Amino acid sequence: MDSMWNLILVNKEHPLPKDFQVKLTTLPNGEAVDTRIYPALMQLLHAAEADGIALYVSCGHRSYQVQELLVDINIQNRIKRGLSEKEAVEYVKKLVAAPGESEHQLGLAVDFQADAAKSTSAEIYEWLALHAHMYGFILRYSEEKVDITGFRYEPWHFRYVGIEVAKVIYEKELCLEEYLEEKYGSKES
Repeated sequence: MDSMWNLILVNKEHPLPKDFQVKLTTLPNGEAVDTRIYPALMQLLHAAEADGIALYVSCGHRSYQVQELLVDINIQNRIKRGLSEKEAVEYVKKLVAAPGESEHQLGLAVDFQADAAKSTSAEIYEWLALHAHMYGFILRYSEEKVDITGFRYEPWHFRYVGIEVAKVIYEKELCLEEYLEEKYGSKES
């Protein structure tokens, strides 16, 4: 498992244990990521900047407890907007990964946002779609793969898998689940 750390699948069927730990490095803006992806992420950020694309990591690692709090806050907000507790829970399940089911807990997933003063969201998503794989990152939840990933389209959510794997996923237009199935005969690494 240690040699395949970059291919750990996390989702509803493959949750992380509550006590999952990862060594983190803090980004200049205060977000944190798995230390092993920090160099590749910084290369990606510098390359985007060199191309005139102003983006930043708006979310990196989240602990189990933070993910739990995020789910709870979203449920409470939906209740305040008039949904019953049951309706709010069902609604939030479609939008926010449950604790243990979020790739952010791995420290390998990042959400990107545009620096609105310099770039638009459309510009950064287009740049990322064309270049992120060169640095080992894949668009994790594409529009075409919702039925496979179980997550809605998130053009801001990228996952580190390593340059070689990212290249294959990019060229074959796969999602991580499809890659794992093709390479190892299962959706588990």
